[in-house]
Amino acid sequence: MMRDRVCLFCLAPEAMSVKFDRRGKPFLRCYACGVRAFMPSLQALNGVAILTPYAESVVDRMAHDPTYASAKRQEVATMVDAIRARLTTPVGAPSAPIERTPALSSQGRTA
Repeated sequence: MMRDRVCLFCLAPEAMSVKFDRRGKPFLRCYACGVRAFMPSLQALNGVAILTPYAESVVDRMAHDPTYASAKRQEVATMVDAIRARLTTPVGAPSAPIERTPALSSQGRTA
C-alpha cells in the first residue's frame, strides 16, 4: 500500500501515496489533484486498502470501455450538479433563521 496507487479522489493512476504526519497519523497525498486526506488512526486505512483495488479496476475499465467511461463521467456530473444545486441559494432568499438567546442584564436576568 505504500507504493503510489490510483487516487481515490481524482482517479489519477500512480498519484496517491500514504504518508505520516509528525505525530505518526496517516494521511493520503495525491500528487495529481493535491488532496491531502488525514485519518485519525491506522485503522482508518482499512477502507483505503479495500477501495483502492476497486478504483484501479474502474480506471482500467474506463480506459478500455468508452461506454462505461461515459456512464461513470455522467455519474460524476450528476453528483457535482446536485452538490452545486444545494450550495446555490437565490440572491435575496432568506437564510436559515438564527436562534437568539435572550440578552442578560447586568444582574443576570433576561431582558
